Amino acid sequence: TIYNHMMATASTVFDAATGALVAGPWEPDARVIELAQLDGDPVLEILGGWDDGSIAEIDPATGQVASPLIELTGPIYSMRSADTTRDGAADLNVVAGLRLVVWDLANAQLAWQGPYLGDSAGQGDTLWVANTDADATLELAINTGAGFAIFECPLTAVFADGFESGDTSAWSEVAP
Repeated sequence: TIYNHMMATASTVFDAATGALVAGPWEPDARVIELAQLDGDPVLEILGGWDDGSIAEIDPATGQVASPLIELTGPIYSMRSADTTRDGAADLNVVAGLRLVVWDLANAQLAWQGPYLGDSAGQGDTLWVANTDADATLELAINTGAGFAIFECPLTAVFADGFESGDTSAWSEVAP
């Protein structure tokens, strides 16, 4: 069982058959936690995201935090595991430093980074992954504090003109 409430995260292990407490609760002081598939076995791993931009595995039996798997810029406000690059393997979708970041877990590399989303983007663990328009592809929705930013996956197709990275000067100068 994992709970995340008001930036206090903890993990607790219960026996599935009896409901008895097996280990924990552990409080690794992570801002957010998420379950993700890292090694191909049937057991999901617990990942924590911290204010320093690091993401690391948390051992559910001991509460120990491993060395960082990923180091991003800015606090980790929200994380969701889902195949948003559409390569058949789960990605880690993260709001880090007020930007949406997609980390390709299979290849251990940055797959995509989006634009600045505002001072409240993703805070309170407000990133969702869903097929919101029934077109068979996932979308990522982020509460920006002033509304929602919604990105259609795979994100390599979003703003293919490069606008999101700031290398065009204005909407009026890009091809209609």
